[in-house]
Amino acid sequence: RVGYRRRRPMDAGQTPGCQTPGCGAPGGDALAARDAPGLLALPTEILVRVVSLLPAPEDVARAAICCKALSAPGPAAASVVEQALRRRAARAQRALPPRLPAEESSWTQFLLWDERRARVHDDRAAAA
Repeated sequence: RVGYRRRRPMDAGQTPGCQTPGCGAPGGDALAARDAPGLLALPTEILVRVVSLLPAPEDVARAAICCKALSAPGPAAASVVEQALRRRAARAQRALPPRLPAEESSWTQFLLWDERRARVHDDRAAAA
């Protein structure tokens, strides 16, 4: 059973948006972001590496949900999460299509499902 925590009321320097303390994204905890460097102060390449090293695709999805700035595309590049998922696919030597399949709504969603499908296939092959 999964327990859900109640959202705490917003403090005086906080606005709706990213609720991760110290994230540094707009709408995050303004006091924590001012006192400590936020996650988003790191260079994009470091963020991509950190997200790509998460243990499971479900963890990558949780990171995208918890901090919207990680899943928002940049001005000239894919989002941090998409770049991390592409790096994970390359590391696992999974070939990706050159274009997003017509039935898919986003690269991030496609890449997450592709990794999960590959994991299930690998688990079944190991059990045989």
